[in-house]
Amino acid sequence: MLTEDEKNNLELLQYIKEHSTLNISKIQAELELEKSRRYLEQHKYEIYQGANGDYYSYLPDASKPNGRRKIHRKTKESITKVIVDFYYRQEQETEKAPSFAECFEIWQGFSLENFKVSKNTYDRRQNDFDRFLKDTSFANAPIDTLGESEILDFLDDILKKYYQKIARKAFNNMKSLIKGTFDFSKSRLRMNCILPEYVLSSYVVSSRQFKSSGQKAQVFKNDETDKLIQKITTEHWNDLRYLGLLFMLFTGVRLGELVTLQTDDFLPNQKLYIQRTLTKEKDENGHSKRVVSSFTKTEKSNAEIYLSEDALMIARQIRKVRFQNGITCKWFFSENNEDYIADTIFDKTIRKLCRDLQIEERGCHKLRKTYCSQLLDQGVSEKVVQNQLRHSDIKTTQTHYHFGVKEDKAIRESINSVKQLSKFLPACNH
Repeated sequence: MLTEDEKNNLELLQYIKEHSTLNISKIQAELELEKSRRYLEQHKYEIYQGANGDYYSYLPDASKPNGRRKIHRKTKESITKVIVDFYYRQEQETEKAPSFAECFEIWQGFSLENFKVSKNTYDRRQNDFDRFLKDTSFANAPIDTLGESEILDFLDDILKKYYQKIARKAFNNMKSLIKGTFDFSKSRLRMNCILPEYVLSSYVVSSRQFKSSGQKAQVFKNDETDKLIQKITTEHWNDLRYLGLLFMLFTGVRLGELVTLQTDDFLPNQKLYIQRTLTKEKDENGHSKRVVSSFTKTEKSNAEIYLSEDALMIARQIRKVRFQNGITCKWFFSENNEDYIADTIFDKTIRKLCRDLQIEERGCHKLRKTYCSQLLDQGVSEKVVQNQLRHSDIKTTQTHYHFGVKEDKAIRESINSVKQLSKFLPACNH
């Protein structure tokens, strides 16, 4: 990597070469001589001739007890070249590209200072780096020395080290961290490094290498949804906690977005503007705390969504309950007229509701997945569903949010509707 002075010298030489009759070779030789003089001025040890006619000196060496090592050559020219080469290599090493870890740290600071990410995302990235990358040879290597093979070797090592101890989501988050660091280094730091998107996206991993989630139900089946709705509308129709769950089921909003909704977020055109969420951040002592962030989970998440007739009906009931309880604060879900209802309260409420209905216990996020799956099963276009859920990538909607919501009985009936054998054996006893 050239210094600014050396770059300027090269540009000057190129200009002279094109516009002058000067002897370029002579000028380059003089520049090399000047560089050698500079290196020799750094050399604090004397060059002397021994009794045998050879030339001697010392070079800095931290591994030696006295911090130096003795060198000698037959001629003064040759020992001078050894000294000049030594300081040249030292200079090159000090000018080498920053390590992956250093680039990651710069990217982190840039992202937070320029509001590219929330503090929650910043903390998650840092946790992932500390867990998987900190103090590894990969992280400590200059970023311009890391190619596709080094990335693949690192991913292989991680899977071996955390075999069936790491969730697929955590592994994918780590890959995103690697990609983001390389992308930032290439575009912002002008590093001569690769863009690893292809090698990361094509790295296929078997599910058996990851930790099992231990929970099979990703959505509420249709019969379970009916039970939820009936229980809430008949027994908890005036309870904001249960109405919040119902609102999630008919809008697909995230839990952090639900609790931070304000009355002004409901627009006159029967839409809802999602513009904030609840995040978990670390304070200066490393303790986690929940704060309201004006950044939602992703840039795409800040958006308006359509409210169905059912969702509007639930919203009207929530306003009625607020009025009856004298709630006038800005938070749409509030019980004390000062602050929002904590996310943990909603999560405890949905789990209690599941236990009361004697169905598998699930968290609030499964309401969002249920909303998505029901829309897709009812033939709503993928693009509309993607926009309602505010996913930046349609693959997220297709892969992680679309699950079967039909109960076993309905599935069996749809399978049995295809009857072929009975046409040929009408007398067959079934």
